[in-house]
Order: sequence, then C-alpha cells, then structure tokens
Amino acid sequence: MSDHASLIRTLGQRLTLPLPSRTRLVEELRGDLDGLTASLVASGLPAEKARARAAEVLLPDDSALSELERMEMPLYGRITDRLDASLVRRLERLALGGATLALLAVEASALLGAGLLDDPSPFLWPILVLGAVLFAVVLAKAFELWIKGAHENPRRGIAVIAALTGSVLSVGGVGCLVDLLTLAATMETGPPGGAELVTGWLIRDAALLSTAIIVSAGGGIGWLVLSSWTTVVEQAHRRAMAFDDATADDDGERSEGACPSPEGSSLGDDASPTECVRSNRDHPHPEQTATKERST
Repeated sequence: MSDHASLIRTLGQRLTLPLPSRTRLVEELRGDLDGLTASLVASGLPAEKARARAAEVLLPDDSALSELERMEMPLYGRITDRLDASLVRRLERLALGGATLALLAVEASALLGAGLLDDPSPFLWPILVLGAVLFAVVLAKAFELWIKGAHENPRRGIAVIAALTGSVLSVGGVGCLVDLLTLAATMETGPPGGAELVTGWLIRDAALLSTAIIVSAGGGIGWLVLSSWTTVVEQAHRRAMAFDDATADDDGERSEGACPSPEGSSLGDDASPTECVRSNRDHPHPEQTATKERST
C-alpha cells in the first residue's frame, strides 16, 4: 500500500472534477509523493519525516485546490459558470424536451411515409412515446457524463434506461399477443374477408414488433455503452484512490478486491471498501493490536 494512501483518499474526496480528471490528478500526485519520499529517504531522512515532508511540499491547500479545479473544469462548465444556475437548468431542460419531441416527430414521419400508420396497432403509440422517453433519458445521461462532467453519482439513471428498454419490448410482445387474440375472436364469428383481416394483422403487428425491437436495441446499446464506461472509470478511480491496495492476505501479498475478515467480523469477500475500513476499526487484527501494545 502507498504510504500516502489516506492522504490521497482525503484529497480525492475533496475534488469535484469529473472522475477521469480526478483519477489522473490523484495518480500524478501519488507518484510525486512516493517519488519525493523515496528521494528524501535515500538522502538520509527518516521514513516518517520523509513522508511528512513530501506531503507538506506537494499536497495542495484549499486555494491551490480551487485553482486546480478551475483549470481542469470541463469546457461546458467554463461556458456556463458565468450564467445563473437556474437559467442553465431551464435551458438544458428545454433542449432535452426539444430533442425528444424532434425524435418523436421523426419516428412518426418515418412510419407515416412507409404507410404503417394508415391502420396501426393501438400498442404502437405507447412504444413511440416510450421510445422518445428512452431517448431522452439516454441523451440526458450522456450529456451529464460526457459534456457536463457531473459525476457525483455516475450510475444514477442507468438502471432507468434498462427498465425502459425492457418496457418497450414487453409492450411490443403483449401488443402482438392481444392483437392476435382479437383477430382470433373476430375470425370465430366468420366475417367476410377473413384473408384481408389476417393480412392486415400481419402488417400491423410486423410494424409494431419491428418498431419495438429497433427502439429497444437502441436503448440496449445506450445502456451498454454508458454502463461499461462508468464501470471502467469507477474501477480506475478506485485503484487511484488506493482502495484496491487496502487489503492483503496472510502472507502480506496484495489481494485485489478481497476484504480481510478480522476476528469477530462477519464481512465477506465482497464487502465494499467502506465496510472493510469500518470493520477493521471496530475489530482490529490481532497483529495490529500487538503492534499498538508494543509501541506503548
């Protein structure tokens, strides 16, 4: 574990930059701290004093940290920083609403041009509306992550995309089933033109099902891209913040992602770093207790 792990975590938690910028700054500072500490130790300074000296020289104070965040702020933040926050939120919502309505109009015009709205399934309209909402959620999340750089809770909204994608497929499947049962009930009465009824049903439900598949495929791709990017960025940040170095096996070798279970603790191997830290504090390892007793 880096000798400056706790300092690095504290600094990383104070930063409000996007996660990639936060990770890069933390990694650079971690390397500089370790490098300067090693140089001071090599020059004859005790390790504890070398670490303290390196932290004193390299760790930024509040004013330096604010200036660093201002320099690393995303372009969108620099542009809107001088505007009123409520005005910016209204403009963002108007832009998102306009894009959603534009997509809904494009969907309707494409189906209308293909003649699929002459006799549509009643379930086609909910799919178009859900598709527009799905597009809005994906667009809003992509804007939040990649343009605005707001990473306070990067996974917020991603589960909604998956739920909307599943809803579109469900409505399409249920719609086809209901239309089929309706056709069967109509055919039992023996109306004239049964072949035309079957043909009309095939055209309506083919349009319904294909639209549902296309919309859900787009939503699934959006969910996959956003979720995968968030996972990669979060894992890189965890490594930079030294969370993965905070555990070790009995031989002193690093065991990434594993959480030690001190005596009296009920934690498993999948416990989060926060739970590990709290458990180690409440149930210290016997070697840690012995070390403290020897030092006193």
